[in-house]
Amino acid sequence: MSPEEPPEAVLAIGRYGSAFGRMVPPLAVWCRLWPVFCIAEGVTSNNFSTNDLSTKEKALCWLTAGFFITLLVPRAPVINNLFTGALFLFSWFYSGNPGGPGSGWANRVADKWRVLGQRKEVVFMLLFYLLHIVSALLSHNRQEAFRMLELRLPLLVFPLSFGLLNVQKAITQGNAARFSDRSNDGPSDNEPPARSGIRTAVKDRIIQAYGAAVSLGALVCTIYAGIRYARTGDGVYLYNDSLTEVLDIQSSYYALMVLLAVAGFIYLLGKGYFSGRRGIYVRGGIVLLLIFHFMLASRISITILYTGLLIVLGAYIRRTGFEKNVPRPPEESNVCPSDNEPPVRSVVRHRKRALALWLVLGLVAALGLCMKLLPKTMNRFRELEYPSYSFTRVAPESHYNGTLTPDQWNGANIRLAIWKCGWEVAQKHWLTGVQLGDKQDSLMGKYKENGFTFALERNRNMHNNYLDTFCAFGAVGIVLFLLGYLVIPLWKAVRARDMLGLALLLAMGVSMAVESYFDRSLGCLVIGFFFSFIAATREPRAVT
Repeated sequence: MSPEEPPEAVLAIGRYGSAFGRMVPPLAVWCRLWPVFCIAEGVTSNNFSTNDLSTKEKALCWLTAGFFITLLVPRAPVINNLFTGALFLFSWFYSGNPGGPGSGWANRVADKWRVLGQRKEVVFMLLFYLLHIVSALLSHNRQEAFRMLELRLPLLVFPLSFGLLNVQKAITQGNAARFSDRSNDGPSDNEPPARSGIRTAVKDRIIQAYGAAVSLGALVCTIYAGIRYARTGDGVYLYNDSLTEVLDIQSSYYALMVLLAVAGFIYLLGKGYFSGRRGIYVRGGIVLLLIFHFMLASRISITILYTGLLIVLGAYIRRTGFEKNVPRPPEESNVCPSDNEPPVRSVVRHRKRALALWLVLGLVAALGLCMKLLPKTMNRFRELEYPSYSFTRVAPESHYNGTLTPDQWNGANIRLAIWKCGWEVAQKHWLTGVQLGDKQDSLMGKYKENGFTFALERNRNMHNNYLDTFCAFGAVGIVLFLLGYLVIPLWKAVRARDMLGLALLLAMGVSMAVESYFDRSLGCLVIGFFFSFIAATREPRAVT
């Protein structure tokens, strides 16, 4: 089979998908995105040929793609555990230089230890989970403590697997000098030999696989919600948790996953992947992902996404606006353009700036159109107009499909009330926390003390990863958490000019301010994987 020809099964899916897409026009682009859903050798195309990958690198891509798919399989934790365990075991056999360092168990352990010394953020991630174990042993509610330990196991597994992945390749003095001043973020054709970490070629394929899996999940949700809407005529099925009900995933969690996928696709497009006709399909898919993301109605995720897009476009406009004209090459120095003819590079610069300005205007217009055509999402934002609360208030919780009134509980004032209770718990145990197994019991006790019956009856968690960590582990825990998951990763991303890593870190960091991701299995899997993945894909530059 030629690398440019997809298998017959994929073509058949594309034909049936295109037929369905003609019946439901908004899905037409989704159904023809077969190149985005493939990462294997002989199936992928354009820059994504896997011929330059070693066998182990291809296996890593396959296992990771399988892991992403298992995130979308509802109520099947065994399958996800199998792929997570396979990734963990495979990472200890993973080596870019067979027969070299890492070929024996003693050398593998020594190599992992050396890599651990280079990746301080991984050290603090492991210390953070070690604190979980100590805290569980000190908890009064041991059953809850060990349940949380099991739930948060990905926070240990991924730093020990992906977080310590390493590629060993010989770097000669010649090519070290050649690449010493270059970033490893360019296309893999000219990629320098990696000193440690996952090669950029592998990184790009993993990002592609993740975007493909999330897009596939969004397609399934859209079709299922569309069928329910067609049968009932009720628009409630097109929004929020109803939209992702088929995957059994809370909409705010899937909104974060879509946000990370969009950032990954923009990164790949910026590197020149998906050119030509396939590039049009992928760009169309991104537009539909943005619409799907808006319908998920996650306030914080929508704010992060569109703020980030405007910042990126603004930075691009500023950069093109202040670029200096590049001198003409010597061979063109004798060519005298007319007085009214600007240099070619100046024309290109102005066209890029004009394109960026049009993109900003288009983004603002599209956002305004979504706000007009998808009003139920805006009901979620209108909740912010009613932040006041009383613990003893007896009232229903507002719903995006209903009428919003000031006397209701809503997503905003519920969080404010919960954070007030959580902060009161944390203040009494600020140094070491109330311990992992007793955290929820302490919060429930505070609800009861304050007369917060609404949250007590619904067993509401902290809805803030930082406050949750502070309550459970005190100042010691929050310091370890911030160093391992924010401070050191952000500092390294800025230092390495890793724009994708910086975007993903900021998106996850801000999202954790309004959700307790570590209280759900999916949250631990996504957070644990991506923070470890970012640590492993930021390769140090070669030195002479």
